[in-house]
Amino acid sequence: MEIQIRRATEEEMNAIAVLAAKEIYQGDFTKKEMRGWLTAQFPFAQHFVVTIGSKIVACATWWLHDRFGNKQMLELSIIAVKSRYRRHGIGKELVRFSLEEVRKWWRDHDKGVSAVIVFTDQENLGSQAFYKAVLEPDQEVILKNVWGEDGGSVIYVKRLEAAVVGD
Repeated sequence: MEIQIRRATEEEMNAIAVLAAKEIYQGDFTKKEMRGWLTAQFPFAQHFVVTIGSKIVACATWWLHDRFGNKQMLELSIIAVKSRYRRHGIGKELVRFSLEEVRKWWRDHDKGVSAVIVFTDQENLGSQAFYKAVLEPDQEVILKNVWGEDGGSVIYVKRLEAAVVGD
């Protein structure tokens, strides 16, 4: 089986919505609500998928926003991996790929973007060991729990240029 990571097509948005609604929000959103939220709320958003054969097994979404004050930040969020594929390193590779795409965008379109924020669910992707594997040790990173014991966390990467592990 060949694993591919790539930008999602418009036709794959329904599958992304289903995956995010099920794996992250555990049924709090319907597919239609999730699809509407992904496209209307964040029209600039970029979506990425991991496929094995023709099956989507993981997805990630990032967008530009100013949620934390007036500074523009890139947020990588809605990172979902189907539960039976979580122990195969797929989530880590998806985040690496997505951050590289974010970095390419930043180089071409820098509009005063000050940081990247990664919101994720520790149950979905792992613990601090996951972040240590993805992020370089010298980065200015704040890792904090934002949803209490429910398990959410934030990675706030201050230096965007160092936001991806090199080859």
